Amino acid sequence: PKVSIGLPVYNGGNYLEEAIESILTQSCHDFELIISDNASTDQTEIVCREYASRDKRIKYYRNKLNLGAAANFNKVFYLSKGKYFKWAAADNVLKKDFLKKCVEFLEEESSFILVYTYCIQINEFKNKDRKINFDYFLDSDNIYSRFKHIHMGPFGLSVPIWGLIRREVLASTHLIQPFVKSDDCLLIDLALRGKMGVVPEYLLVLRTHPNAFHAIAKIKKENMESLIQQEKWFNPKFSKSYSFPKLRRSFNAFLQIINTTAKFSQKTKMFLFLIFWEFRTQKKIWIELINWMKYVLRPI
Repeated sequence: PKVSIGLPVYNGGNYLEEAIESILTQSCHDFELIISDNASTDQTEIVCREYASRDKRIKYYRNKLNLGAAANFNKVFYLSKGKYFKWAAADNVLKKDFLKKCVEFLEEESSFILVYTYCIQINEFKNKDRKINFDYFLDSDNIYSRFKHIHMGPFGLSVPIWGLIRREVLASTHLIQPFVKSDDCLLIDLALRGKMGVVPEYLLVLRTHPNAFHAIAKIKKENMESLIQQEKWFNPKFSKSYSFPKLRRSFNAFLQIINTTAKFSQKTKMFLFLIFWEFRTQKKIWIELINWMKYVLRPI
């Protein structure tokens, strides 16, 4: 298949049928759908097996244990074979021309490694929709410009991660790592590797609901207990009593600059911008440190 769509799912039965239907009814038919069920305990398995029995493009796998979101996201990629790859969520919906428009973009623009679209955000009742048309300005040939704009982008909604990506480029990254904000780290890595484009049409529907990860992980309401639960969502084996996603993201960006093939002058500019940006957003680092101190000193 030209396109591989990876759908990692855990207890996503409430919206899964709608998500699968939106994929199967795409105007572009040359794709495979790989579903990896993370040992769900709801009706997810029943829904997946029913669809897999009706459509040969669907390949369904069920994990015996919950591997965590990070490992499950990576598993669907490792099982894929397409020239292009896309992650799909069990609670999101694709408009029928999503794949067609994204494939056409990457076929015509050989220098781009990823393309995403504008999106619409709805709630669990399919109302209160909000149009999201962020342009991350990641189409520059200048690696420093891409690095700067990916840091300044609205990371609360990492829309490009749901775009269509060239498989060989994605395979050269660390994919989704087992910690909070690792999707941000992947986007930074991809921005350092090549240009990303946008199809200015609303072809992706993001659903917010009480059980959605991004609905739970609101930065302003974070404390150490909720942050540890978020870490366990990515990695069930997480056993530490602290977590510093902001510091970890910055450290990963530092390592990615070192490992990139950019010229020394460009690396220097990126290092200086990273220092400037961390100083500008230092409040978030202080919040992490204060929350950690509160958590450690709570028994006292």
